[in-house]
Amino acid sequence: MSMLKRSSKVAAGIFIVLLVSIIIVYVSYLSPQQRAERHLNFVHQSINEMHPAILEPDATAFLDWHKNGYQKAKELLPQVHTEADEAALLRFYMAGYQDSHLNGHLDKRPYSKLDTKEDLWAGWLLKATNNGYEVIYRKEGDTYPPERAKLISCEGQAIDELLHKHYAPYFDIRWQILRARDYAAKALTLDRSFEGVLNRPELTSCDFLIDNKAKTFPLEWFPVSEYESITINASYQYKYHLPSLFEPTPNTVWIRARDFALYTPEAAHSQTKLLEKITSIQEKNLFVVDTRGNSGGSATHGFNILDAIMSRDEKAATYLANQYEYKTQGSNALFRASWQFYWSYDYMLKKLIAIYGEDHPELQYTKDFHIRLKNTLDTGKQTLSQRETPDESNSISQPNDKWESTIKLVLITDKTCVSACLDFVDKAKLVPNLLHLGEPTNADTVYTEIADMQSKYLEETYKFFVPIKKWNKRLREDNQPYIPDVIYEGDMNDDAALQQWVLAQAEQHFSKR
Repeated sequence: MSMLKRSSKVAAGIFIVLLVSIIIVYVSYLSPQQRAERHLNFVHQSINEMHPAILEPDATAFLDWHKNGYQKAKELLPQVHTEADEAALLRFYMAGYQDSHLNGHLDKRPYSKLDTKEDLWAGWLLKATNNGYEVIYRKEGDTYPPERAKLISCEGQAIDELLHKHYAPYFDIRWQILRARDYAAKALTLDRSFEGVLNRPELTSCDFLIDNKAKTFPLEWFPVSEYESITINASYQYKYHLPSLFEPTPNTVWIRARDFALYTPEAAHSQTKLLEKITSIQEKNLFVVDTRGNSGGSATHGFNILDAIMSRDEKAATYLANQYEYKTQGSNALFRASWQFYWSYDYMLKKLIAIYGEDHPELQYTKDFHIRLKNTLDTGKQTLSQRETPDESNSISQPNDKWESTIKLVLITDKTCVSACLDFVDKAKLVPNLLHLGEPTNADTVYTEIADMQSKYLEETYKFFVPIKKWNKRLREDNQPYIPDVIYEGDMNDDAALQQWVLAQAEQHFSKR
């Protein structure tokens, strides 16, 4: 045997050994199935150590899913073959808790190129409405259903039942909530790596109602181009606005209140300027608070906007303050103390200091709570009251003051309103003659305020959020959305059309008062 042939065989042998080693490493450690199992275990354990419901024997539905849902998720692991499947399995486990505060997403994915799949869509997009499902965007051509066409069924299966059974389990199973139905509707014709489902039904056609006539369109899949990806995102997400206001008419102030998080110095500065402008405005009696796109943060920022509006009328401000104190008396929050929560809170505090500065007065409570949490853990206690000296009494009598104000308030919500946005709506709803317009809100449970957690495995990161406190005597029941006085049937992202409609509704509403 020549030296060349011997060298070739050695090289081939080394290549085969390396290839087999890579396959073994991938299957054993790097595959989406292995990654999903590691993240699932970490998330389950974190919930076990941090969530308040774990300490409540009467939280039967939660505890049942914590045990049995975890097993169901593990049983789905053999079906995980791609990055999209990995994300779907983890969302399946999260969705089972029926809590909008408990959720997560893949954040850092260095191995995704090994098992990613192409993003696809059907050439048309779907959204949930209060009366069903309709097309909101499509490609040009007669092979696609027109915009505003109402989807009836696919392959003979009623659309609501199809979405509820095959898509909702991987996003949100709270079917009474518009936001949940919208997630599932979106997934019907959009298959992206971070929005996939397991065992996606193989559908080839769908039936629509157009001008009261049924028509069938094929359902085919196409790659999502870069331009289409931008358009798709814009179709489902309302654009971001810093806290600000404008005056659409001489007697109207329109307040953009999308951001209650204020995680950037620019947003915090804009909020301060907004409050100053509201209190300085004269001779305006119609205020529109637009919360489209607001998914929470700190309710204090919303309350400050409401207080600034009411500050122009001392009687109105006093009335609202008395009503809110009466409605929330005895309400208190109890935190589940854990070292994981402590370090998450420590990280959050450092971010806030970087934004506001070390000596900002709004950070004093946060700093004090951080110290109290550390002391609680050092003494071995499992819970901590949000208020250092909580008031559990119910001694406040029904206020007898009456609303005598010219202030007119319009509130706009969409299906994203949750958490601190809902807390804001709680208080705004106490204003007499409030006109609530837009879409039904999202909803949450009494388990609120989240700890940011990260499951890191072989350079991949799964970021998730765990509620760590429970409210008692809250104004809302679990998973109860707010339904507007008048629901908007148009495109909530179309500013001009919505503005015209809102002002017309306000004129009609307040002219009767």
